[in-house]
Amino acid sequence: MPPTRALPNWTAGPDNARLRTAIRLGELVLRGASYELDDGGTVPVDGLLINMEKVFEDFVAVSLREALRPYSGYVITDGGRHFLDEAHRVRLLPDVVWCRGDGTAAGVADAKYKTDSVRGFPNADLYQMASYCLGLGLDRGHLIYAAGDRPALRHTVRHSGIELIQHTVPLAAEPSAVLTAMSRIAAALANKS
Repeated sequence: MPPTRALPNWTAGPDNARLRTAIRLGELVLRGASYELDDGGTVPVDGLLINMEKVFEDFVAVSLREALRPYSGYVITDGGRHFLDEAHRVRLLPDVVWCRGDGTAAGVADAKYKTDSVRGFPNADLYQMASYCLGLGLDRGHLIYAAGDRPALRHTVRHSGIELIQHTVPLAAEPSAVLTAMSRIAAALANKS
C-alpha cells in the first residue's frame, strides 16, 4: 500500500554513505514496492536470502494437513498449547500435531531441513522428538528430513516403548513422487501404515 504522505527527501553524501542501502530499502518498504530479479529492474540487488528451513517446514505442514484429510481429526501447525512439564513452563513446539476430534494429540511430526551425514541423523533431533512424545503422551513420533528417498529408520526408546521414526523426502524427484512420499508419512502419522 502506498504511503499516505510524502516520504522525506534525503541526499546521498559522506555522512550517510554506510546507511544508503538501508535507506533505499526503507524507501521501498514505505512505498509498498519491491524489486525484480531481472536485468530490467530499477533497484540493484546483490542477492536474495530465502530461509529454506522455514519453506520446508511450511511445505511439510501443508502437505501433511492435506494428506491427513481422509482420516478423522485435524492438524495443528503452530505448536498449540502443549507443554513438556506439569507446571506448563516448557512449551512444546512441534511443526505438526495431529489431533483427534476431542482435541487430544494423536500424532506428532517435525520437519528437519537437513541431510544425513556420514554418521547418520543428529541425536539432538531424536531427543527433541522423544520429548514431544513424552509431553504429548504419544508412543510414536515422526521426524521428516529433506534428505532423499530412503527407507524410514525406526528407533525404540529404551524403557519407554516410544518409537521414533525418521523419514526422508525425495525433494529432487517429480512433484508427484514427493507428494506420494508425504502421503505415506501421513498414513504412518495416522497409524494406518
